[in-house]
Amino acid sequence: AIKNAIDGEKYSFLLLLGEHYKLLYDWNNRRSGIEPKTFLYLIYGYVSGLIGVGNYPAAREVIDTCRISANNPETILQFDFSVLTAQLYHLQNEYDLSIETYNILLNNIGENESFQKYEAKCLWGIAHSLRHKGYDWDGAIDYYDRSIEAAIRLGRESEVLKSMMEKLNIYMLQNKCIQPTVFIICLLNSKKNSKFTI
Repeated sequence: AIKNAIDGEKYSFLLLLGEHYKLLYDWNNRRSGIEPKTFLYLIYGYVSGLIGVGNYPAAREVIDTCRISANNPETILQFDFSVLTAQLYHLQNEYDLSIETYNILLNNIGENESFQKYEAKCLWGIAHSLRHKGYDWDGAIDYYDRSIEAAIRLGRESEVLKSMMEKLNIYMLQNKCIQPTVFIICLLNSKKNSKFTI
């Protein structure tokens, strides 16, 4: 139910459930008797709801209170939560912390084959944070290129397109893209033909 609510962006349900748990157990998993996986799903859902309604400080407080860390995730749920945490840091303009978290996750991808599907997303997260920092656009372009390569290898077309569009944005800001329409036409043709060669 929680995963479906997260996927369906049913923030009121997620917030109600999280507040209920918080009031009953004050985020103390041992006192609640709830199994760790269910506890993490509750926290993940609640934090997703808080982020979804824009209450980033409250989401950060929950992560800090529950001492959720990106170090050594063992399950997909733990990895998903760590990605959400990196995104929250980005949303709070803590780009260095976001980049650090994504780098930790990239290191874990090499150690656990089931996390490989996140490689492009983590590389994109680093590039996106560098782009927002605004002073290392060449570094951001490098990470977008790496994200594109990973997304192509993993067959994740939407991530290819997202990285390419953000890369185009940097080129336009740097006045390096004389004809952005040519780039966009290539993107559209790629999408239309469902091929990754551009």
